[in-house]
Amino acid sequence: MVTTNGANPFGQGIPFRQGKPIQLVSLVNGKFVVNLDAVNSLFEKFQNGNVGVVSIVGNRQTGKSHLANLLHGRHDGFELSNYLDKTTTRGIQMWDTPFSTINNNDDTESASNTVVVLDHEGFDDFQQDEIIQQKLFLFALLVSDTLVYTIDKSPNTQNIKRLFAVNNLIELLKTKKFVVDDEKEEVENDNELLENFVMSNLFVIIKDVMSSSFDLTEFFMEKMDFVDIDGSDAFEANFSNIKVRGIPPPGLGLEDLSKMDKIPTHKLDKSYVNELVITITEILSSLKSKNENNMNSVDAFVKRLNKVLDFVNDETNSKYFSVATMEIKSNLRHDVEALWCEIIEPGLQKETPFGNENLLRQKLDEFSRQISAKYSQQRLENLIKEKEKLALEMWKSLVPKNILAIVDFKVNSSDFRGLPWPEDGWKWDKTDLNAGHGGKFIHIGYKLATVDIENLEFYSPPEMNRGFLWNSAGKYWTHTDCVTALSYIAYDQQRTTKPPSWDFWSPQDLSEGAGGKYIYLVWNACGDKPPVTDIYFESTEKETPPKKEGWVLIEQDLCAGSKGSYLWGFYRTADNDDTTPPSPEE
Repeated sequence: MVTTNGANPFGQGIPFRQGKPIQLVSLVNGKFVVNLDAVNSLFEKFQNGNVGVVSIVGNRQTGKSHLANLLHGRHDGFELSNYLDKTTTRGIQMWDTPFSTINNNDDTESASNTVVVLDHEGFDDFQQDEIIQQKLFLFALLVSDTLVYTIDKSPNTQNIKRLFAVNNLIELLKTKKFVVDDEKEEVENDNELLENFVMSNLFVIIKDVMSSSFDLTEFFMEKMDFVDIDGSDAFEANFSNIKVRGIPPPGLGLEDLSKMDKIPTHKLDKSYVNELVITITEILSSLKSKNENNMNSVDAFVKRLNKVLDFVNDETNSKYFSVATMEIKSNLRHDVEALWCEIIEPGLQKETPFGNENLLRQKLDEFSRQISAKYSQQRLENLIKEKEKLALEMWKSLVPKNILAIVDFKVNSSDFRGLPWPEDGWKWDKTDLNAGHGGKFIHIGYKLATVDIENLEFYSPPEMNRGFLWNSAGKYWTHTDCVTALSYIAYDQQRTTKPPSWDFWSPQDLSEGAGGKYIYLVWNACGDKPPVTDIYFESTEKETPPKKEGWVLIEQDLCAGSKGSYLWGFYRTADNDDTTPPSPEE
């Protein structure tokens, strides 16, 4: 029976492995430094057969360290990060106790492997230089027999171009001459790092996949073709054994997600556990050591390790990384343009402009958040500001220089069905406020006037701003008597004076003859709010009022005290006016 010594075993047929993580490679002043204690641990604990190395790479928060633990049949071991802005793994860590496994795909004597698992620092750490990140990826590729690349939710351009970039490095290391920069300078390549090099198995593990009813490997290859079909062909030429697996969400709340190393397996979603078992088994069973044609011992791995360290630490080899890094740097602007087309551009078209500046700014905030979630470099700030300025300029060229706003109300009570006789400048809402409740036929009319939109300075004291209206974008609208707020107030008795706190009212009871409460229309003009541009009514059978995006609900049933349906009033203001009336609920 295996003793777990207080660890958190995964179970499910995956053997529990004793041991702990140890730093194999650290970064000191830009140099890769190997930890001799880790190397000595390999010699002391080495078992039989070849050394098979599994490296796990990817961005932060994609489950790298947890997957490294699961390969050892446990949830704990390599430290897991609980914070979005924290990088837990620095440099490269190794499990200090190798374990034996059998390659089920190989009938030769060399099928037995002593497995070494490496957990690599995340690629998207904004504190880390891009060339260092390229070196980390190349290191993982060259020392590994199986490379595991973790991705969050769905492969994007950045994920794929990083694979292309490291593949470009491989191609450069095979090439005798290549161009480094825009000056077309040819560089001689005398490097022999790839001599007798065997490409790794590549597993792409996509985290939090909601459905895997389709072939994920085929889907991933199609994504690669879409990003760069030539790059995709070159990649497939070097990586012939690519497998893509999707891992469902673990079925935990936010609090439990922050302590995955402590959660017992039985608390995890069954589909999550089952997919992990398949993935872990597949990774270990496909492991085939690069050493099988050389020394079948830990010496071969250490020799390979030192060869790669010498290469990445040699300053004269920076030419290789400069070329490959150009590919990664181009991703930022590519992703910015892609998100711009998806989120912002539809609202900057003549046919479908954003209805107001607030909505545009909300979309710009969403655009900024999504870009910032992918990239943390300082150069983001200027790019986002540049795009925000462009969006505002384009939108302002589309919006009108004036608006129609409501400047007055009146209420008509009649014994006859139908709208009142038209009057110049006035519109009558078609809703009979007493419909279905008996009583008089009641309609609300409103007068519209043109309001000019001007950019004016803010004056102090505030009294000097009378006649102008402040909006959230830092602008003023000139106006005189625009309605800026309205409401409906219910009383148990008839009222003969204007309700307090309101500039204007109509003394006409909105439920006259229906037998309910006395309800009056009140409104304010000027003030510090955008002008009202439209009103709307909706009848429901429920006591709970409906919600209408872009419309302000007045929480007063206009049929209060009467039996039957409920009637709710809404109004729209200039900063929310897209001229589209709401759709009544079924």
